[in-house]
Amino acid sequence: MKSIFRIFHKWRVTSCTGRWMDRLLAVQSELERQVFYAVADLLNLEADLFYFDTTSSYFEVDPSEASEDETFRKQGFSKDKRSDLLQVVIGLAVTHEGIPISVWGWQGNTMDMTVSSGQVKKDLIGWKL
Repeated sequence: MKSIFRIFHKWRVTSCTGRWMDRLLAVQSELERQVFYAVADLLNLEADLFYFDTTSSYFEVDPSEASEDETFRKQGFSKDKRSDLLQVVIGLAVTHEGIPISVWGWQGNTMDMTVSSGQVKKDLIGWKL
């Protein structure tokens, strides 16, 4: 847990300006891993099995009104039956106790089968306790 605080302290000391989300994205995987192990230790979690699911979330905007450089919100299969609107696909991995491990976001036209076999498996390799 101490190393998490070192990361934040380093950011605070080296630069008080800038884009914080960009900085978090730069260390996202390591930060997620450290928070996971700290929480797993604190709650005495068993992380030998993960559950993963996706959902879609749509935006109440006419697709024709979206900017031309829109790259994330896309029309696609909607679990809410709103394939006429722009959407994103959200994925969540949890332990068998239901404790969240990681969250992902994909373009709205991404199919479930492609995300679980690619990035998710790669990101969760080695997360066993």
